[in-house]
Amino acid sequence: MTKERLIPLIVATALFMENMDSTVIATSLPAIAADIGTSPLTLKLAITSYLLSLAVFIPASGWTADRFGARMVFSIAIGVFMIGSIGCALSQNVTHFVIARRSNGRPRPVRTARR
Repeated sequence: MTKERLIPLIVATALFMENMDSTVIATSLPAIAADIGTSPLTLKLAITSYLLSLAVFIPASGWTADRFGARMVFSIAIGVFMIGSIGCALSQNVTHFVIARRSNGRPRPVRTARR
């Protein structure tokens, strides 16, 4: 596969991961709440912390990509996102789930930063 096709494919896959993550969390919140043993309203805190994390890190994302290189920052952001997703899957209580969602939202602005 040529470089001209590979880079857009990688970026499209990352954007797909982001959209899938947001959709899955919103629709499966009642099942996650039952698994953790809490109410779905309590887990709204996880969605709120995710969105707050996005809002905080959006201004820094362009600067970070310019300063350290878009390719390296993108790769790190994907890794942090994956670790956050694994943390969400392994969380046993609300606190762990909220922390994992917050760490999941941090790299999203960096993945979508454009130069």
